[in-house]
Amino acid sequence: MIGVAAVLAASVGSCPAAAPAGVVMRRAAFGGVIAPTPADADAALAAGRVARAGANRFLGLDVPPFLIAPAKANPSPVTGGCAFVFAWPFARQRPPTHVLPHEIGHTLFIRYLVPRRGLDEYGGAAPDWLDEMAAIACEDAAGVAMRRAEARRHAADGALIPLARLLSMPHPEFSARTVDNAVSRQGMRTPRSIDTPAYYATVRALFDFLIERTGNERIIAVLAGQVRAGKSLDRWLVAHLGDGSGVERLASLDIQLARFVLLDPRFGDVGASH
Repeated sequence: MIGVAAVLAASVGSCPAAAPAGVVMRRAAFGGVIAPTPADADAALAAGRVARAGANRFLGLDVPPFLIAPAKANPSPVTGGCAFVFAWPFARQRPPTHVLPHEIGHTLFIRYLVPRRGLDEYGGAAPDWLDEMAAIACEDAAGVAMRRAEARRHAADGALIPLARLLSMPHPEFSARTVDNAVSRQGMRTPRSIDTPAYYATVRALFDFLIERTGNERIIAVLAGQVRAGKSLDRWLVAHLGDGSGVERLASLDIQLARFVLLDPRFGDVGASH
């Protein structure tokens, strides 16, 4: 979550109630969109649908209607019955299709599963990797395929982040937030930390691994419940993913995780989805 999303309070009524002059409004089952152009509205609609479906399937959330609207807009006249407004900085050059549902996933996780405790946090009260996993769970098929391909590449290179480090480390981008943004020729912000690609690859791999081992697609919701109860996720992982304990057991899980990625055909098929 790179600071592009915001949640604003909304009033009661239809979601959205009406469109201000000069913008495009679309309604959908998840709520609706207010956007600068029809193309922006269509892209945001697709993202909202994907995020809501991912949140229901993987986070166990029945998300109430919400509105996607320009970040600089004053939404109060049009929010109606939207539970919240997801403020999005629509730009001339749109990001890849997985980005917006990913950012919505962050907001849903913090709003409904593990709230923030203070302002200087990345993933609320949850470990950063779990917050990131929730966002990854809400991505579209293109995002899933891209993440899995990256996970396979890192696993083949022995470059997945060891769990003993991943489970306690802050998000690399949050740690590097004081570093100046670097912008690529495509207009997208490039990672500020050399650990960022491996971080996302490892979290995606761990997400699939947890589902495979537990048989529970809503494992993120289970782990969020552990966080809310003040329990250690490290201990939960060790207890539920096999015998043993402590760092030694996590090192064993590192080997199993890498093997899982290299052997599971979903990580080698660029067309694979959830």
